Amino acid sequence: MGRVTAGWTLASTLAIVSCSGAPGTGAIGATSGTRLRAWVDDAGGGARRFVDWRDTQLGIDCSFRRTADGTLRCLDDAWATIAYTDAACTDAVVLRYMPDDGGTHYVSSYDVTPITCAAPGGLGALGGLAGGAPALVTAVHLVGAPRAQPDMLFAPAAGACTAWGTAGLAPRAASYASLADEVSFDRFAAGTLVESPRAGGITLREIVSDDARQLMDFVRSDTHAPCRASLMADGPRCIPPLVASEHTGVFGNATCTQPTASATTVSAMCPQPTLLLRPSSSCGPEELRPLGDFTNSGFTLHGTDCVPTMLGSVGPAWYAGDPLTGAALDAAAPALRFGAIGSGRLRVATTTDLDGALLATGGLWEAPDGTACQTVGLPDHHVICGRFAFAGVLFSDAACTVSVATSTSSSCDPAMPTAAYTTGSGELHALAGPHTGATYQNVPGVGCVGSGSLGASALYVLGDVLPASTFPSIERVLD
Repeated sequence: MGRVTAGWTLASTLAIVSCSGAPGTGAIGATSGTRLRAWVDDAGGGARRFVDWRDTQLGIDCSFRRTADGTLRCLDDAWATIAYTDAACTDAVVLRYMPDDGGTHYVSSYDVTPITCAAPGGLGALGGLAGGAPALVTAVHLVGAPRAQPDMLFAPAAGACTAWGTAGLAPRAASYASLADEVSFDRFAAGTLVESPRAGGITLREIVSDDARQLMDFVRSDTHAPCRASLMADGPRCIPPLVASEHTGVFGNATCTQPTASATTVSAMCPQPTLLLRPSSSCGPEELRPLGDFTNSGFTLHGTDCVPTMLGSVGPAWYAGDPLTGAALDAAAPALRFGAIGSGRLRVATTTDLDGALLATGGLWEAPDGTACQTVGLPDHHVICGRFAFAGVLFSDAACTVSVATSTSSSCDPAMPTAAYTTGSGELHALAGPHTGATYQNVPGVGCVGSGSLGASALYVLGDVLPASTFPSIERVLD
């Protein structure tokens, strides 16, 4: 949805519109069928959005993923993964990250072979989007009988079986089970990818499964390349997924005014970016600039003097031209619209085409200031929305018993967290103030050791436990 800043907020960007869905998808981005029923987050006031599916035949919650036989299947969302209890990776165990509800559950195995080129194309989280999205599901197994917590966990990595960590470091809500029989992909509801052109040079992609359907994503109609919504100076646009980044402090001219761009690629045979995505100000809307000739030298400011410099080992680098405008910008990044669903305290952010047809639903934000609101699920399946720091990784004591909450809020986002959410247990705490002392973390095989902030922009002391009723509640219902 683009960045939220004091001067450029969602409230100033979004028009409160009534979005029309694609044929049959409805305003939430999905339509229930006979077998598959849509789980919907209902935040009140008409703010509703699709979450995932309930397979009424199997009695499981599921989402579509690409399987090794080339089909889309609605596979179990049991929040489970496979690890091993021995250093040879032969004794498989299933880790569950949510409490066992007594139903039949499945766990998937993936082909995690790295994708080496950040090229356009693919199916995102359905398997195959270049750049690191999950690959194909290779097998599905039943989850077996409960098992005791192992002393150690191992996992295959780079052709070897390596220690994953002390099992006790798993989230406190996790349980363990045996890995049971493999089942056929045919057991799960199949889906078909359907495309339909939309206004402004955008093609919508949906998944249709019998009489159920959901929005998946959208691509450019001319190149069929995926694109993502980003806020530009003239409004939202659909920009390529592969763009270069500004090489901060290095310029392409002797007056230190022309920006340069760089990108990390794995091979000269991979597609290269043709555009630089650059903030036009420190926290404002973004701009696109065409990339010029390859270079490995430039200029930098030394005090007030602009002096020659070498780029060093930053990967391929380019000079960047002037910002694209008018027809050139339209050709590089088709225009979109941002909107919202709802009229209450919470609103669902949306992306639409130029005619207002729904392309995607996004996060929740709070009226009237447009502050982003983050949803978290509690162990009792209650869903709340707020601005959270996260506890459970860093500690303030050398025994790793007193949690410290961390936040990675951007300097462009003035909305600071107001509470802490503990990963795994779901416990909620007030923030008692900043933590300024030492921090520690549990290191597998070592124990509790001194640690840095792990990239956190702020650290907080936990205060009193808060009831879930402190925060806006979201009702998760079957549509």
